[in-house]
Amino acid sequence: MADEILDVDLLSFEQGDAPARRAVVDGVRRSLQTGFVYTSHDLSEDLLDQAYDMLAEFFSRPTDEKLKYVAPGSHGQTGYTGLLVETAASSDDRIADLQRRFLRIIAVAVGCHENFFDAMLRHGPHLTRAIHYPAMDLAPDQGHVWAGSHGDINLITALPRASAPGLQVETASGWVDAVAPEGQVIINTGMMLEQLTNGEIPTGIHRVVAAPGQGGERYSVVQFCHPTPWTVLSPVPSCVSPERPQRYGAIPAGDRLDEVLWEINLVEDGRRVN
Repeated sequence: MADEILDVDLLSFEQGDAPARRAVVDGVRRSLQTGFVYTSHDLSEDLLDQAYDMLAEFFSRPTDEKLKYVAPGSHGQTGYTGLLVETAASSDDRIADLQRRFLRIIAVAVGCHENFFDAMLRHGPHLTRAIHYPAMDLAPDQGHVWAGSHGDINLITALPRASAPGLQVETASGWVDAVAPEGQVIINTGMMLEQLTNGEIPTGIHRVVAAPGQGGERYSVVQFCHPTPWTVLSPVPSCVSPERPQRYGAIPAGDRLDEVLWEINLVEDGRRVN
């Protein structure tokens, strides 16, 4: 596990010469040992501000009104899902395009063709979630864990800047704040990418915390990039060697998602009572 999140330039990979491309690939490979990396993006800052204003207005509505947006049978993957969890919206094509482009760097980094991920993304779901972290007014001086330590289920996640600090990443040195430089977006890796790369790229473990004295709410828009449900997740040959024996078997991505949803108790008709 590494201890530093690096900042890489996507455009240098796409438009640069061979040495520039190699430098980006090397930076991504090293940074993703934390499961996280920062990269440039072309999203409008005004668009993000508008999105967070709209989120604040939605979450301020009465609970009975918000409950109208619950999506039965979605297992928490879309619709309004209540306090301290998410409401999902349709995919933002701009963020999806950024994820597709960034996965080309990752493909090269693990010894695959640049377009390795393209086909599995063509009809894959890109789920955009707007997450509300309520203000912790009862004990503001003690801090609060909004979301405990976890990894994402997908290939990669894109996180434009949030409305307030709070995201932390587990590294070799312990928990560190993840704050993208201005004009950058955070990319983190998920369980499906770890399986495809035989653990060469680990799942980015992270949490969201309010620091002591940090008041107010927090809003975050994140996009989860999934392969098609029928994509078979099996370690690519370039990531299997005598030094790194195959750790994972083959499983369709849809089944892997169902497995994790079951493990975290989100399957509505199969929930376990503690």
